[in-house]
Order: sequence, then structure tokens, then C-alpha cells
Amino acid sequence: MLTDISGEWKPDLSEPDYDALAYGKFLDSPPSVSKKQLAALKKLEELLLDSDYLLTRLLCDNAKATEADSVAKVITYLYAAHGEAVGLVQYFITKEVEASNKEGTLFRANSISSKMFTTYSRVVALEYVWTIFAYPVAELDHMAEVSSGESGREGSNISQTTIMGPMAMEVDPSKMDEAADDQINTLELWLVAQKLFSGMVKAKSSVPSEVRLLLRHVQTEVASKFSEQAAHKAMGGFLFLRLLCPSLMAPQVYGLLKAPPNSVAQRQLILLAKVMQNLANDTLPGKKEGYMERLNEFITSNQDRLRSFYTDLIARAEDGPQTRPSVPDAVKTNSLVQLHRYISVNYDKLSAVIQQEDEGLAEELQEVMDSIGNIDAEEL
Repeated sequence: MLTDISGEWKPDLSEPDYDALAYGKFLDSPPSVSKKQLAALKKLEELLLDSDYLLTRLLCDNAKATEADSVAKVITYLYAAHGEAVGLVQYFITKEVEASNKEGTLFRANSISSKMFTTYSRVVALEYVWTIFAYPVAELDHMAEVSSGESGREGSNISQTTIMGPMAMEVDPSKMDEAADDQINTLELWLVAQKLFSGMVKAKSSVPSEVRLLLRHVQTEVASKFSEQAAHKAMGGFLFLRLLCPSLMAPQVYGLLKAPPNSVAQRQLILLAKVMQNLANDTLPGKKEGYMERLNEFITSNQDRLRSFYTDLIARAEDGPQTRPSVPDAVKTNSLVQLHRYISVNYDKLSAVIQQEDEGLAEELQEVMDSIGNIDAEEL
């Protein structure tokens, strides 16, 4: 954080390295492979992309729970490298909706479509998240440091005027100080949540086209089988639960802060994320936690605005900024190595199920795997 010549606080808002945040260890130098192995890995990539999702589906459907995150991630990276990740996620969204008999079971945390969206949203939407949340999160963290006496910097003045206002937002009686006023804290939490939500709605033009297209697909598929209300919740499950709320709860992971937030700010961000998720779910928070009951009206008063926000996004899905990122070569190679590793470990099982679906595909996969041979690589 910085202070200007007058001693007033100014945020240090330098944009993060989005590639480092999106890809992490996949940017590391790939393991050593021969030219022959590299050529065979490219054939594996072609086989994955040219099988009309058959190989992709079988690889994902047969992944163990401990492998599903990694499999979904590397496949998403590979499709993204060819500009086909939107179609990939849409395919698995449709597949999940078709297989579901109850709207309440859609897009749980362990679903492949949810895992793929989480990965892909970090590839295409981190700049959007930074645009809407970087300043308010930095300010909230700063004010929490000041109010808790942890700042220790010149120019830190709790009485200064800020867009975020007062920082006392704890509403859980078991965590409140004796001198705290629960009504005031609730109002302050409401105020900050309202400002965050309003800022998000005003910045709707910054929502990437890829995210809009996926939300539109969710809306179309879920509404046609269940209801508009179910579609409304499902869109919130993707945009809020998989992207916006995680960025508030772990701002350093999404590049909003350079380090984890002050402990007071961390609690405030968790509360804000909880309010936002209740809004997305159209759930009154007071039903589960009595101390949140005063925020029920926040949910009811903002539902129409949230619906209008969704409507605008999906009506102009192609008009949003198109990210179409260039996936780094190291990420592509590491993804192929990790995919090969997964297939090798589970080859007997996978080859058997592929053989049942498509004998030709099974033969092609065996030929490719034989050509690659062994690659000494650790799981990323």
C-alpha cells in the first residue's frame, strides 16, 4: 500500500501476472522428452481433440475422485490452447443436465463441468475479477489493518473518507466484541456488499464473452429441462460459486492482493462472499444462521437487479470482450505429459472401456501410448 505526499492512503494497484495465477506449476519447464516422444504427444493431443469428445468423455468419466481435478484441468488447458474450451465445457454442461433428474443435484463441486469452468474461468476472467474487485479489496484490507492497529504506517488514518466506509462488519454474536453493535455491523456489511454488487453490475461490459457464452448455455439447458428459477440458481452456481466468491475469500490467489489479507479483512471477505452466494442462490441467509436474518432483505431487494444482470449478459453474449488467450507452450507440453501419465497409470481400465465404445479409437490410443513410452514426470 502507498501514501501520497499529503499522507493519504493510495492503493498500489499494479496488475498481477495473470498467466502465473492461471497456470501455476504448469508454467515450469516440462520434463525432458525426445523428439519422437514429443511428436507422439502431439498425436495424443490430436486424438483427444478429434474424437468428437468421445475420448475426452471416457477419460473424465473413469477418473477416480483423486484424479478428477487434474484430468479436468489438463484437458481444459489443451482445449483452450486450440480455442475450443467453450465448446468443451458446454458439452459437459449438457451432458450433466441430461443425466440429472433433480435440479438440486446439478453442478456439484465434484462435477466435471464445474471443475472445467473453474479452470477455464481462471484462464479468461482473472482480469475481469481484478477490474471489479482489486480496489475495494485493497481498501478493505487497508482499513482492517488500521482499525486493528496492525498497519504501523505513516498516513494510516482511520478517520479519512473512503468509498468503503466503516469496517466493523462482524454479525456472528459468538465472534463480536462486547462493545459491538450488531445492528450497526449488519448495516455496514450490507453497505459494503451492496457497493460490491453495484460495482459488479456496472462493470458488466467487462465480463468476457467466453463466460457469457457459458452462462447462456447453462440458462438454456437448465431452463428447458427444469425451470427459469433453476436456471437462475445454476448461473449463480457458476459465476459466483466458481469465480467471484472464491476470489473474495482468497484474494491473494486471484491477484487482488500480493499477500493474504489481514485477519480482520479475511473474516469480512468471508462474510461478504457468504452474502453474495446467498444472493446468487436466492437463499435467505437467516434461515440457516439466525444472526444473518437482517440481511434477508438484501437478498430480496437485489434479486430483480441480478436477473437483469444475467439477462443483459446472455442477450449480448458475443459482444463481451473476447480473451482467447494464447496458452503458453510449457503449459501445453506439461498438460500432455500429465495426460499421458494419467492414461499410463490407468491404462488397463481405460483401454477396456474405450475398446467397448470404439475399437478403432482404442487401437489408435494404444499405438500412440506405445510410441510415447515412459516419461519421468511428477504430478503437477
